[in-house]
Amino acid sequence: SVQATDTTVSLHVQDNGPGIAPQERERIFDRFYRVLGTQTHGSGLGLAIVKEIAQKHQASLSVDVAHPDHMPPGTRFTLTFKRHY
Repeated sequence: SVQATDTTVSLHVQDNGPGIAPQERERIFDRFYRVLGTQTHGSGLGLAIVKEIAQKHQASLSVDVAHPDHMPPGTRFTLTFKRHY
């Protein structure tokens, strides 16, 4: 989803998966980092690339629980850009 205010535009991407443990949330943006025990494929570069793009555009990137009151809780990523007029 997209949310806009007078000063920011935010892109939210969320899923209904098992979620990401709080202690893993900062590390998932590191190049080649993979959460142990997951059955996913890939090199661990996707979120590092998103982080780099966000930094180049002076945007903020965060990760949180998508559905705190549900199981599985899912994950929600938010990319927020400052509006420049």
